[in-house]
Amino acid sequence: MPRLLLVCGCLLLAMIPLGFETAKPKPTACVPPPPNIPGEGFDTDLPEQDVVAKAEKEETKRRKSDAALPPLKIVNKQTKKLCFDVSKVGPSGLGSVDVYITTDEGEAWEKSTADPAASLPVSPETREVGTQRGTVTVQLPKDGVIYGFYLVVKSRAGLGKPGPKAGDAPQIRIEVDTTEPEAKLFQPQPDSNRPNALILTWEAKDRNLATNPISLEWSESGKDWHSIGDTMLPNTGRFVWQVSANIPPKVHLKLTVRDTAGNVAVAQTAAPVLIDLTEPQVGNVNVDD
Repeated sequence: MPRLLLVCGCLLLAMIPLGFETAKPKPTACVPPPPNIPGEGFDTDLPEQDVVAKAEKEETKRRKSDAALPPLKIVNKQTKKLCFDVSKVGPSGLGSVDVYITTDEGEAWEKSTADPAASLPVSPETREVGTQRGTVTVQLPKDGVIYGFYLVVKSRAGLGKPGPKAGDAPQIRIEVDTTEPEAKLFQPQPDSNRPNALILTWEAKDRNLATNPISLEWSESGKDWHSIGDTMLPNTGRFVWQVSANIPPKVHLKLTVRDTAGNVAVAQTAAPVLIDLTEPQVGNVNVDD
């Protein structure tokens, strides 16, 4: 009997692995779904119509980035005439011009309902050879707004290219600026570092100042004006005028400021300014008997 118990005990010990613990099941972790990454997949939280609108907006942005915008032209009149060339004129000739307008650089387009007063060449009922030239008149009602235009010419048979889509670049961009620049001319001061030199100072402001928008002039009578320095100066606000001996001791001074639209502002002295730069010299000081 003791031998039997000993054998059973050895069998039980043999069934238990030495140096290892019984493995326990590990809890399963909850992994959240991946977040929506911009540009990857669709946002399932948006209604279907919003998803479509978002896709259309992205396509408009892509088309706009692919299209190079033409340089901006700045004018000072709210009515301008646009000229254009037309090639591939068919036997029926040219019939009409559709004018499309954008104020957001091509993100949205609207067909103009105004009469463009189109001027087209009168073509006979035969095929024309070469390029034809025409004009239309457009309106620019607001200052500071950039207007983009896209022209579609149609034949007398009613055929023509399709109008622009959202994201298409305009054929021409125009901004109207009818505001004159600000111009202030200050009292001239002698230059302490240079003999016979006068420091002219001014202030000129405008959102569309030209590259060299400044002109300075002098006149003895206020009628016949003569340039001081170059006829077109940079807007530094300061110019040192080397006064020659033939300049009268009193002169009128005038500042002219120009912007890129062609607006001009003038500031000038109401009365002649004394520019006598002669410094009296004292000598032979003695006692007066």
